[in-house]
Amino acid sequence: MYLLKPFFQPIGRKTSNDDALILASKGSVSLEELRAYLNKTGSDIRYLDFQELSLLEEGAKALVQVIDINQIALDDVEGIIYTGVFKEHYEPSVASLLAKKLGLYTVRTFDINSACASAAQAMELATLLLQRSRKSCFLIVSVDLPSIGLDWEINHLPSQGVALTLGAASSALVVSRNHVEGSVELKRFVSINNALYAESSAALIGGYFHAFSDRLLRPLLASIPEVKRIVQEMNKEKCWILPHQPSVQIDGLKDMLRSESTEVEVCVTHQNFGNTGVSSWISAYQQMLSLSPRKGDGVLIYSFAAGFSSVIISGELV
Repeated sequence: MYLLKPFFQPIGRKTSNDDALILASKGSVSLEELRAYLNKTGSDIRYLDFQELSLLEEGAKALVQVIDINQIALDDVEGIIYTGVFKEHYEPSVASLLAKKLGLYTVRTFDINSACASAAQAMELATLLLQRSRKSCFLIVSVDLPSIGLDWEINHLPSQGVALTLGAASSALVVSRNHVEGSVELKRFVSINNALYAESSAALIGGYFHAFSDRLLRPLLASIPEVKRIVQEMNKEKCWILPHQPSVQIDGLKDMLRSESTEVEVCVTHQNFGNTGVSSWISAYQQMLSLSPRKGDGVLIYSFAAGFSSVIISGELV
């Protein structure tokens, strides 16, 4: 199966760090402490939503764009998977409502939620389902609207800082049986369970996401050896790493993965959009394509969800 060209777009209000700090300064945490926290994220701006955006409208726009970019015939669509963490209701599925907007009444539709790893896991699921389908592609869509559900008045760090680090975006992918130049052939899927870190990494309490950042990177760092082994086994002259988390670059991922035979290039876009959750590595994928990668280059998608699982997908540009 092949991963075709992506669609990614920040949505909501473009907000500077200074403006975000003002929004978050209602609690007892000092601006100096908040600014120091922000400086660790690698993000100078982010896009925030203040209940002005429609999840369904933004999701439908993303799907229309990715269909147009890849010239997908609607009759070739096997299904739609919605992978955004944020939903306006529990039932029906967001995917089913998006399918209705597109006039796709006979496709499979379902939502999955594995936090930031959702889109990567959806790619593996789409690959498996397409092996038994007469149709040629699955559409994967995410709308990340984190600032709706975050508490801007928490009185302690790092929980209050979470509201500052996440940004709003929409994104969409196509997993297809067919390929065009510039597609990524999906070769291998690896999922690493992070259940040991679940309680210490994150908890969903009272509708607000409280992250404990001192422990947040543990599952990511624990999976680095597996990433390094896969890069070595790919045995490519150049390998593009598409993570969703900026800290892997800050913590020297290129140095960790350095080898004598493979040039490693890490694409990170948090400095432009903030951490857009599920959409971040899709933004990195879009950036990679803009940098004129070569046919035959290795591609490694590296998405982890604190307390849930790390997903590593390796492939090759065709």
